[in-house]
Amino acid sequence: MKNSARAKVVVTGLGAVTALGENVETLWTAVKAGTHGIYPVESLDMSGYMTRIAGEVKGKLSDVAHAHVRQTMDRAILFATKAAEEALADAGLRSEQLPERTGCIMGTCLGGMNSGEKWFRDQLQTEQAEQELTLEWRFNSIAESLASHFELKGPIFTISTACAAGGNAIGFAADLIRQGKADVMLVGGADALAHMGVAGFHALQSLAAEPCRPYSKDRTGLSLGEGAGVLVFESEERARKRQAKIYAEVLGFGLSADGYHPTAPKPDGEGAGRAIGMALEQSGVAPEEIGYINGHGTGTVKNDSAETQAIKRVFGPAADQLKVSSTKSMIGHLLGAAGAVEGIVTVLALYEQVIPPTANYQQPDPECDLDYVPNHALYAPELKLAMSNNFAFGGNNCSVLFARYQENLSPATHFADERVLITGISQLSLAGPDLDAFWQAAVEGRNLFSRLEGEAGEALTVGKVQEFQIESYISRRDARKMDEFEKRVVSAAISALADAGIEVDEENGQRVGIIVGTANGTVESLVHFYAPLLAEGAQGANPVHFPNMVFNQASGLAATHTKAVGINTTIVDGHASLSAAMCTAFEHLKKGDAEKIVVIGADVITPEVVRAYRQNGVLAETLSLYQQNSSGFVLSEGAVALVLERETAAAERGARVYGEMSGYGKTYDGKRFAKVDPTGEGLKRAMQQALQQAKLTETDIDAVFAAANGLRPIDTMEARAYQKTFGPKQHLPYIASLKAVFGEAQGVADGFQIIGSLLSLQKGVLPRAHGAQPAARLKLVSQTTELKQMKHVLVNSCSLTGSNVSLVLSKYET
Repeated sequence: MKNSARAKVVVTGLGAVTALGENVETLWTAVKAGTHGIYPVESLDMSGYMTRIAGEVKGKLSDVAHAHVRQTMDRAILFATKAAEEALADAGLRSEQLPERTGCIMGTCLGGMNSGEKWFRDQLQTEQAEQELTLEWRFNSIAESLASHFELKGPIFTISTACAAGGNAIGFAADLIRQGKADVMLVGGADALAHMGVAGFHALQSLAAEPCRPYSKDRTGLSLGEGAGVLVFESEERARKRQAKIYAEVLGFGLSADGYHPTAPKPDGEGAGRAIGMALEQSGVAPEEIGYINGHGTGTVKNDSAETQAIKRVFGPAADQLKVSSTKSMIGHLLGAAGAVEGIVTVLALYEQVIPPTANYQQPDPECDLDYVPNHALYAPELKLAMSNNFAFGGNNCSVLFARYQENLSPATHFADERVLITGISQLSLAGPDLDAFWQAAVEGRNLFSRLEGEAGEALTVGKVQEFQIESYISRRDARKMDEFEKRVVSAAISALADAGIEVDEENGQRVGIIVGTANGTVESLVHFYAPLLAEGAQGANPVHFPNMVFNQASGLAATHTKAVGINTTIVDGHASLSAAMCTAFEHLKKGDAEKIVVIGADVITPEVVRAYRQNGVLAETLSLYQQNSSGFVLSEGAVALVLERETAAAERGARVYGEMSGYGKTYDGKRFAKVDPTGEGLKRAMQQALQQAKLTETDIDAVFAAANGLRPIDTMEARAYQKTFGPKQHLPYIASLKAVFGEAQGVADGFQIIGSLLSLQKGVLPRAHGAQPAARLKLVSQTTELKQMKHVLVNSCSLTGSNVSLVLSKYET
């Protein structure tokens, strides 16, 4: 273990699209004046809902540079693109000036839901829905659209922690720069008004008929909103070198889980208080030093009082001196974009020394007894530190701490850089939940696929998992409230912790985190909620299904059922989702945010998922890798969970170790939307980054578990990446794959590869790459091969739309 110092992270560009206008200037001018933009909605039919108002972006946005090249463009993507263009211009950066390691992290609650709703309606009515709608519906389409437009080549992440997503994105993006994984980051959040969101909050009876009144005694509910906020982050050194305007510094952030209820916050604010406390502790700041909090402040009775209790728990007597206000009182609740836009307001409060007000405030509430800056802004010449809070369904809590920028005001962050070990495994695959059965199937290469009757009577080859007894993990009563995706996440988490020999309780649970990766998430609940809504209108909105629609509900349920209430987040990165979640956990563990993190990947086959993949022309009857005539993959499903643990924590309890995660690389191809770079340059850079972090060279790699899945663009790209990476060194590692056995299991496919690689390292055996054909300069494993001295393995994955991840997994040696 060693102590490492990391650079300070500063904000150099801001961009926003909200109900108050399509730029930051109009937003900030109105916010300072306490002016709201919550009016009758024009873009949606609000008939039957308990309100007709929201913070809607009015009119048509002025030109967005690349809108004309896309056949369709979801409203949320449009907002994000407009905000990103403004932020980069404000930072004085043109896309051609951006360094190679420029990345993007976006938070979202609903993704491209307007496209998703249209696709579902069209499928029901004509079965001729536009293919582009499925691409823009994907939750990771917003971040990847920005990456494509600006030709970014650094790490791309999508965080879907509902209403905490924007703040979570801000905190994690700052960490990537602080820890040397990126030079510049575009970071923020985007969401657009959609029937799914409006109907859901209507079903919960949470919407106010008048503009919301956060913290006020007469508050009656929240006002929804839409829009996007994007910030540009870079290191202080880089910003000063190019003489950039610096708005503020990002000090630290905290994440936590309530582990309490699917929609309601913990009334005593305990979970939210831990996120606030973590942000302070990370930053080395005492509570009494904070001058302003941009509060979550939704306007609902339970949320506002719980947040007040959380602040008082952490700040104690210092809470009496705090100023707290809610930006939502003026723009509505922007869901996954809330933390991003509210982060921008917090940054400007520091930059201009002005504390914005809570609009519409009418009378004090004994349950909310802080200073909420009612209706009028305050000049604050001594304001140096400010915080932004965001709390969400599923019990996700996030708090981000900013500082007014002054040269040498704060020291660089120090943290303990520890090795990250894998100490627990669970899986639910086509071979069932037994790990020995999984390995036996991998070695034997048994065909475990099945035939699924399609909607038109045709049969499709798919990989459907065997049914498992959820009652072995949780009660039947609890299981009835979950969809299949959630059941798999919860059972995988419980099983992995048991495999690791970890008993989580109230005392140690705050240092155990949950991170979920998924490609398609809870499509089952989305359909169950939307179909009656489409048929019956507002009265068809079912409050039972609505909480399960948000992707992070599964991670919240896992926290509840395991008592692991530490950091909690959900990552969406297509077919690289579990690997992206591993990267996220790796960073949190390295920094010391947790001692243990359960990383879970899960996805489910539903008729809608099959239909979308079929429409995009990627499904095949058999899976064959690296063949000239290969055209697609066998769609599969399942769940994987891995316990990642800091070395000192594992050693303290004498843990069994499956292997070590030594490093990772995450890149984007920087090409056209939803297209991979056929040259393989992006994956090559990911492998090089992973090797560099692991302090290895190409010749140290014994085997690679491949991303190849039978889809020709992916297989070709990967083969070329290997030729460029290993060919010049005249060292060809073995190329292995389990996908011909377990299929392309959406966001879990790389999870089965990770488990296969860990077992291979332990057993000194590589399973045969079934379905692979000879390919130029690739050393394909043609039969099960003993490799007793195997020490280091690469596991590669690709989102299918340009995002690449490479993990180095190593045999653990003390």
